Amino acid sequence: MRDSRNRKQVGKLFVLGAGASLAASQVRATPGQSPVYQTPLDLEFAARIADLDLARPNWVAEERDRVSRFFAPRGSFRDYRLEEAVLRQLGLLELLEALHPRRSRSQIEPAVWLDSVSHLICIVLRRARENRSRLYEQLASRYFPAGVAIDRLENRIITFNYDTLLDQHILRGRAVTDVYFDQIRERRDRPARSPQPNPLLLKLHGSINWRCTSENLQALIRGGDPGEHLYRIEAVWVDNSSSPSPSDAVSPLLIPPLPTKPITSVSLFRWLWTRAYEYLHTARELIVIGYSLPPADQVADAMFGSFRPERLSRICIVDPNTAALERWRSVLRRAGVEGQNWDYCESLSDFLRNEQ
Repeated sequence: MRDSRNRKQVGKLFVLGAGASLAASQVRATPGQSPVYQTPLDLEFAARIADLDLARPNWVAEERDRVSRFFAPRGSFRDYRLEEAVLRQLGLLELLEALHPRRSRSQIEPAVWLDSVSHLICIVLRRARENRSRLYEQLASRYFPAGVAIDRLENRIITFNYDTLLDQHILRGRAVTDVYFDQIRERRDRPARSPQPNPLLLKLHGSINWRCTSENLQALIRGGDPGEHLYRIEAVWVDNSSSPSPSDAVSPLLIPPLPTKPITSVSLFRWLWTRAYEYLHTARELIVIGYSLPPADQVADAMFGSFRPERLSRICIVDPNTAALERWRSVLRRAGVEGQNWDYCESLSDFLRNEQ
């Protein structure tokens, strides 16, 4: 961890999960059909790729079929939540390689299958749009106004989401290095403009508009180079123009739902998680929106259960499921979080209305 003297004193620290983007994007649909602009929850990812237009871009049909055809566990890929599907797939492929190597040769290589999943995540989320309630726009304008310099803004965001529904508002009039991290580039052929030790938005699992080389993504999925202590991604840049094809030399930089996420072995993600940990230490308020600490996110569970708050006075849990409140109480008790004021809101719209 960095020198405590360099820590950013955070006011409101927002922690966003899939439920936040769902609330900001869900629209009504006709009976029996999926909402058109809904960001995919873990439960509905298979339905999202089934609904994709297979004509444009032309690689989508092949990758969608590859993911389903080479899904090795019993049942259909559509029978599982995305994270459960990935964990079962990787576990079974590893078992086949160990016990039945001849049979495993007829299966797909795990890294190739995950590469297809990553590209499909990117193209599905690029279709998501904010709904008429404009909840993310309200959140950004109230707590991250574009006319205020980053050094004067106390509030910060930690998100586990890949989508850019909130980013589009935060990025207006700001350098990408101020929003994301200090080494990201506005374009691949341009260097990062300025160092920023305290970015506004920490995307702990990557983002659909971040780009790296396909070689870098494969190394991330495979766990990097076993001979190196820390894997360094050579360059990361922002591209909002299109979704790359799996055959391109460029890939979206996001961590798919791996059983062990390469957080400590990849320099960029170790930096992002370190900053998140430090923001937790100095935050005055913790606002958790749509993130219920799923059991599979063991590193996140460890982070939230081990930080030592210096001045935390309020915690607000925003989630339609009241069980999330007790889950957070249990985890934060491990961090010694006691005596703070606790608030609960059923929805993001309720939170924004109550905070006025």
